[in-house]
Amino acid sequence: MTDINEQSYVSRLKAIDKNIKIDLFVCQLSTNDATKKIEINKIKEAICFILDYVKKVFDCPIVFYTGTYFKSDEYASMIELLYSLKNEYHFYILDLYHDEDMLNISKEDYKR
Repeated sequence: MTDINEQSYVSRLKAIDKNIKIDLFVCQLSTNDATKKIEINKIKEAICFILDYVKKVFDCPIVFYTGTYFKSDEYASMIELLYSLKNEYHFYILDLYHDEDMLNISKEDYKR
């Protein structure tokens, strides 16, 4: 998510044609920032930039979806951060990390 290089979410978002009509913007709360142990304030800056930019440029609803559960205090903090921003920025969250059905998937089904 953080704007580290041209492959970051922020950089790729800026590259989208501003003239296209978007009905819904869907963004993954990437696990990469958690595994790279990026500072939570930098992650917050990136999320807020994405939310502001999408609202300003595309003026469409926004959904963030989380990854499924894996043991990571950093990712859990990112999800908490996302929820803390939800009411201020008026977006939706598809939370697969805490979803009971996703937590109960067998290892075989998860691999598929």
